[in-house]
Amino acid sequence: MLILFVYVLTTGAVMRGLRLFVSVPQNEAAVPFGAAPDNAHPALRVLGLGITSGADWVVALTALSVVVVAPVFEEFFFRVVIQGWFESVDARYRTRFLPFGFTPILVTSLFFAALHVRIGERDEGFEQGVLMLVATVLSSGLVMLLAICYLRIVRGATASDLGWRTDTFFADVRLGVVTACAILGPLFGIQAFFLWVLPKHVAPDPVPIFVLSVVLGFLYLRTHRAIPGIVLHFCLNLVSLAMAVLAFQAGRM
Repeated sequence: MLILFVYVLTTGAVMRGLRLFVSVPQNEAAVPFGAAPDNAHPALRVLGLGITSGADWVVALTALSVVVVAPVFEEFFFRVVIQGWFESVDARYRTRFLPFGFTPILVTSLFFAALHVRIGERDEGFEQGVLMLVATVLSSGLVMLLAICYLRIVRGATASDLGWRTDTFFADVRLGVVTACAILGPLFGIQAFFLWVLPKHVAPDPVPIFVLSVVLGFLYLRTHRAIPGIVLHFCLNLVSLAMAVLAFQAGRM
């Protein structure tokens, strides 16, 4: 919870600093902002204007935030820190009727999915969206660095405790890729179904994200290594971003 509090505080502080000192250039000839659906992720909205205005740096920034930073930080926070802590609690207080790891995976997945709930969000504009992406990248990196230092120095955590092992790196990458190949199709199917049945102002993301988080949680429970989950998360976000880029270029969003 301390790490989460510092993350929120740091993101807000970085946003305030960026507003004071940074001005985001915008192509006046671009199509009106909001080419993405009303229930779209804020990063998707920024990506849409970046593509339609020919601002390649916006596409690169979105890719950095969504494909690189988000999988690393979220897997560290939700699996290593949150689920890891719940597993220690589960080991002490688990009822004999539930298998070990069931409650940590369930609670972590519900928390992870709840953070992706979006219902009729207001369009904040291009500059606000870009600054939020920059703030997310900077604060995620800074908070993760501080958290690792705290866990290593104060709590005495080892690299293995933090989900990192060099001797299994390539095996972990293969495990993440194989798992991605197995579940990406069903995940996109679930996304499409709920996109169809839910009202247009309600994002369908929490349902497939909950399923994804359960799979990520199971991977971490069985290996206690972060790389398989990071690779799986990376593959999902990369494919999603590529599909969004193609959809924008084809004028379907």
